[in-house]
Amino acid sequence: MKNLFNKPLIDITAGVLAKRSQTLGFAFDQAGFIQDAAKDLDSLELKARSHQITRALSRYLPSTYQESIEILNSALLPINPNSDLKNITASEQGLAGWILMPISDYIGINGQSDIPLALEALKQTTQRFTSEFGIRHLLLTQPQSCLSIMATWLDHECHHVRRLISEGTRPLLPWAMQLPEFKTNPNWVLPLLEILKDDPSEYVRRSVANHINDISKSHPELVAEISGRWLASMPQQKDLASNRHKTVKHACRTLIKAGDKRVLEHFGFQSNPPIEVSLSLSKDEINLGESVEMSCLLHNPTSEPQSIIIDYQVRHKRANGSQSAKVFKWKTLELGSNEQVILKKMHPFKVITTRVYYEGTQGVDIQINGEIRASKNIELKMK
Repeated sequence: MKNLFNKPLIDITAGVLAKRSQTLGFAFDQAGFIQDAAKDLDSLELKARSHQITRALSRYLPSTYQESIEILNSALLPINPNSDLKNITASEQGLAGWILMPISDYIGINGQSDIPLALEALKQTTQRFTSEFGIRHLLLTQPQSCLSIMATWLDHECHHVRRLISEGTRPLLPWAMQLPEFKTNPNWVLPLLEILKDDPSEYVRRSVANHINDISKSHPELVAEISGRWLASMPQQKDLASNRHKTVKHACRTLIKAGDKRVLEHFGFQSNPPIEVSLSLSKDEINLGESVEMSCLLHNPTSEPQSIIIDYQVRHKRANGSQSAKVFKWKTLELGSNEQVILKKMHPFKVITTRVYYEGTQGVDIQINGEIRASKNIELKMK
């Protein structure tokens, strides 16, 4: 992904900024910006490339923040406010896409003395990429001032702006610096999430669910209360109720995996249901890069139907010989009286950048409603 920030993109950006600067009466050093922004680019990873471009912006844009924002706003690509941003990118017509990551960082880092102007600029960039990273510079230092302004965006026509309210304030946003105060004080943003939970855009609702899931990792009791309340006050309209249920379930996924009894009960799943479980693996030894098939036999021996969530966890061997478990979603079903089913699933032990494998004993566990009910070991060979 680091090649998303490349020399041609920097050249285009410099050209657009130079043209807009000239229109506004400022001489932008196009060559100097390119030299600094593209310096040793091949040796840098994605975030380092972005940070280097941000530093170049600080060096070559006007020293007056208001003038810089005027140039950046004029340089943005004109778009439909609710357009799909997946394939949008910068061109001679204006800036959009990944180049707005370092630009939004510039806006946030340098906007401490003018929060309203900085947030208005980020509201524009988020409609052409996302400002969820840049806005955090402001939220870290002046959270209440930011939240009071962001609250006025709740009915904004653009779902990208409404999503920024939730996504930008996530305490544990991946790739981004954390917001310790929001992690400690989730009630700061909960009134806004309450309104956004039924947003007409699934894009926004999913962000709300991810934010609530972040909160659950530090405040499980609070999320158990919120989920119960949101489910108890379901909209009467069928499609709205379905959306709400989906949002709440996604928001509670960490607690469901952990077997939180309160949350499981909200969704009609009892703790430790009377289900008989047996697990078998297609092989007891595997080479790195291969897959193993899991076969899980489930039997309900009772006269009552049982609603169950089946997950599985893989216990990966660590360098010190201990094991670290990773839970994977599998299936949700209802087993009728004396019903029996067999579920099968392939799990790959493949090389990925986020995990280091160690030769030796790994484990596979079957979880029913968050509780381990069957286990097997498998030997991993590194060839």
